[in-house]
Amino acid sequence: MPPFAGVGPSGPSSRKWREAGHPPTRFEAGSRPHAPPGSSPGGRPAFIAGQRRGDVTGRRPGKNGGPTRGVYWGRFNPPHRGHLEVVKRFSRRYQLTVAIGSSERRNDRRNPFSGAERRAMMKGYLREMGLGGIRVVTLKDGPSLSWAVVNMVHRCRPDVVLLSTERDRLARLVRRKVRVVRFRRFAGVSSTRIRDSIAAGREDWKHLTGASVVRWILDHNGLDRVRRGYRIRPRVVRRLRPRGRSARPR
Repeated sequence: MPPFAGVGPSGPSSRKWREAGHPPTRFEAGSRPHAPPGSSPGGRPAFIAGQRRGDVTGRRPGKNGGPTRGVYWGRFNPPHRGHLEVVKRFSRRYQLTVAIGSSERRNDRRNPFSGAERRAMMKGYLREMGLGGIRVVTLKDGPSLSWAVVNMVHRCRPDVVLLSTERDRLARLVRRKVRVVRFRRFAGVSSTRIRDSIAAGREDWKHLTGASVVRWILDHNGLDRVRRGYRIRPRVVRRLRPRGRSARPR
């Protein structure tokens, strides 16, 4: 009989297991259980020499052994070149989802476009830049920032959340649920600058975003919608009594 590496369960209960008549599970010395295709003999995933541990794209493995799921969370109102630079950078490291917040808000100063409209602009911008395989979802803010964080984690199931270094309060809340990766904003470009430029009637906003976003805004009356959000209500001028002698008797 050839030698065996192990007999049934190990430990103090192995003798009772054999005495009870259960068939032992045995492997020949030096052999290992059958490994599934694409795995090493020990059952671990097989990796290419010189490649970082992860999938074939070089992404880092997530909690379940697959690529790490990253969520880039923001309002993107509208998307601009800085947003796409962040997407390019982190899509090489993570299986990326772009989460568009404040989706229920529209036609105000900070959010002239709805979540569905921003999603259409972002998807068109990604196609324009040749970035595929990136999921784009819309998320509601809800009654509070804490509710928004819980909703994002429930909907996207991220391993990592990407936030700019300016979002300190949000980062503290998200860090209680999942790991946070901070990044610096792209200098000189912001959605606020684009909206300010449109409201002022300038044309310089067009070089801050993609041609597909510019086309979408022009085709969907976006200029007037931004300007309406910036409209200041006229102040109510109170009528004052003319200055003169007081009616009170001396």
